[in-house]
Amino acid sequence: MPGRDDPAGEAALLSPAELVGAWQLVEYGELRADGTLGEGPLGPRPRGVLIYEPHGHMSVSMMRGDAASGAVGVRTGPAVSSTGFMGYAATWRVVGRRILHHVQVSTHAYQLDQELIREARLEEGRLTLGGTVVLAGRPRHRVLVWRRSAPRTHDPAPPDAARGVVHER
Repeated sequence: MPGRDDPAGEAALLSPAELVGAWQLVEYGELRADGTLGEGPLGPRPRGVLIYEPHGHMSVSMMRGDAASGAVGVRTGPAVSSTGFMGYAATWRVVGRRILHHVQVSTHAYQLDQELIREARLEEGRLTLGGTVVLAGRPRHRVLVWRRSAPRTHDPAPPDAARGVVHER
């Protein structure tokens, strides 16, 4: 995506296989007119998980990072739900340097059945996604930076898990 580090827009084309897996949110901001990145709708320390699955499904969940301190719902409006959480699930595909998300479910009803276009750049284990949203009649360009999550290994599920019994640890 043309921007701060790639003014000529010469980022490599994306391969879907490079995107498959889980990603952790590093930064979520709004691009200002002067090209700098300001705070986004989820505050200064947002948290999020983005998952691209190899068969064309994806999911993203994000929240305010200060939610644990009781600040949930501080910002409200069309950009952020009153709970300080946003997310959606969609099908996805890559077209050149863009990722297209066709939204199936969302915390924002206006996104349902829409195709969200994300300008994308993948460099050194970081995925930068950009998109434009129109709020109060004004376009705003949002930038999200994700880092690839390390693979996890899991303990086998306890025998009760198959019956829906959950044990607290």
